[in-house]
Amino acid sequence: MKANFIFIVIGFAGIALAEESPLLAVKVPQNAVLLTPHRIETLATGLNVPWELVFLPDGRALFTERDGKVRMFVGTELKAKPVLTIPVSQRIKMGMLGLAIDPD
Repeated sequence: MKANFIFIVIGFAGIALAEESPLLAVKVPQNAVLLTPHRIETLATGLNVPWELVFLPDGRALFTERDGKVRMFVGTELKAKPVLTIPVSQRIKMGMLGLAIDPD
């Protein structure tokens, strides 16, 4: 779902750039290619609605999945087992969403 959303946003940006753009205040040729310094990479698949992503001071990353799992990336490697699993209700628009790290 998120990957589709990203591509839709980029697609709309490309359409906006095909004509005179008030955002850039320049005229862009219709056959211009949308260039961005960002790249999109898939780090993991088979996740259950990944939601919040936070970074620890040592560079590791934690993220939540809607079904109550807290998962960890070390570098680009997803650890096989969740760091924490919390029982949560998963009815319509419910589940584990946010995550905050104590600064101390």
